[in-house]
Amino acid sequence: HPMVLGHEVAGRVTALGEGVRGLDLGQAVTFQPAQLVGDGVMPERLAGRTNLYPQVRYFGSAAFDPHTDGGFSELRAVRAEQVRPLPDPVSTRRGALAEPLAVALHAVGLAGDIAGKRVLVIGAGPIGLLVLAAAIDAGAAAVGASDVREEALRRAETLGASELLLVGRDAIADESFDVVFECSGAPVALT
Repeated sequence: HPMVLGHEVAGRVTALGEGVRGLDLGQAVTFQPAQLVGDGVMPERLAGRTNLYPQVRYFGSAAFDPHTDGGFSELRAVRAEQVRPLPDPVSTRRGALAEPLAVALHAVGLAGDIAGKRVLVIGAGPIGLLVLAAAIDAGAAAVGASDVREEALRRAETLGASELLLVGRDAIADESFDVVFECSGAPVALT
């Protein structure tokens, strides 16, 4: 089916649905791109962890038929509860990074206190680079980046990576890192 891509989205409010409060026309916003399918009732042990809900529609996803269009469009209608106002002076260009940044901050938060620890980020794509920045911000003593592409490693170095490891060229010594984030999505990275 044809489908509009894009779940990392920001824009400006151009119209408000009936009864919508707390948003203004022209206001810069980003969006929570997920919508639970079904009744949305979570087991008590998973309360507040909607990312674990069994069926979720995401902007720009082909997981359901019909597909869910994303935000790479001039206009996009969304439910008011999905809208997140951007604080001044965050631009919509930077606001589009809110969702992937939230993923990175959540991952670093799950690792616990990483202050003073040596961290390795496997995969220096968009999520890996944001995890790298979040780890540095969380006080890691050193943050290394590993990738299959030198260009990706140069971007990691620009963001503050202290060690660059090119897959296939550089070896990683056993126990040389205290915390590892796997951000490549490649199963072989786990080995």
